[in-house]
Amino acid sequence: MKYLSSIGLSVKDENVLKSLIDLLGARMSEEWHYRDDVPADALLLDVDNPDAIATWKMRPETARRNTIAYSNSEPGFALTRRLAKPLRAAELIAVLKDIEQANDELAVPVVGSEATEVTTLADCVDRQGNGVMRLACGDREVVIDRSRQQFCSSESGESLAALLTLPLPEYQISTGADVRLPSEASVRWQDQKAVLWLVGQCGSHGKLLDGVDRNGLFRLNRWPGFGPVRPSHTVLSLCSLLSRKSAMGIADMREATGLPEFDIIAFINAAFLTGILDIQSGDVARPETGAAKPEVSTERKGLLAKIRSRLANPRT
Repeated sequence: MKYLSSIGLSVKDENVLKSLIDLLGARMSEEWHYRDDVPADALLLDVDNPDAIATWKMRPETARRNTIAYSNSEPGFALTRRLAKPLRAAELIAVLKDIEQANDELAVPVVGSEATEVTTLADCVDRQGNGVMRLACGDREVVIDRSRQQFCSSESGESLAALLTLPLPEYQISTGADVRLPSEASVRWQDQKAVLWLVGQCGSHGKLLDGVDRNGLFRLNRWPGFGPVRPSHTVLSLCSLLSRKSAMGIADMREATGLPEFDIIAFINAAFLTGILDIQSGDVARPETGAAKPEVSTERKGLLAKIRSRLANPRT
């Protein structure tokens, strides 16, 4: 069961909306009800009403998710879902189905994974794969176009990192055809790896991505490009550690660096999202520390012994 509410509608529009919701019935995969006294799954906002916009902006971010702009013209601020006045049943059904589908996409289980729902921004972006995704929180937004391998944002540097740190429910998320791409002249498109790195670093919240084996052994196949935010000492330490020839597990990294698992998981997710992480199965046999060394010829032994002796006793 899902709930729809509204802000700023005229009495006539509100009555029409309630009637349409009552008539939707079998045409929707979910049962929708109009309610103002419970948290809503969708919110219809009359953006032609200044008082309604002021009221909407006072609501917490979680109450503004899936807001639908209802207007006679193009709204003056970014909302990806829109309905033109007057209300029409077909258009209302289309936008509510889009909200249902978007919510379903965030809860699709990954084959072979124990996780059944998306709980972090890193998970959400990872499961999106190719295509376009828009993340918005108030007047701040990020658009990631995975097919073009680019992104644009209203934020930069530390403010972009801060935007990507929020809990997943704080974002208004739209994908695919629902995303209206900004004009090429109005934004600066950048390499997506910069924002994917930040998504992993800031949006993991201690949870390893579903496609990453917790028991695996990890190694960087190249040094990352850190993008708009200067890397911390923690990040640089892990880069150096995982650039060695031998792959390491999470426990090995903790032991070698003393870092908390929270930071290590954020690094692994960032490297995975940007495609610079090699993962070996944890079942791969590790070299035994006590394994016998191959025999070296007597002549070789003698030469090495002489060199070691000469280095240890330079006066001989």
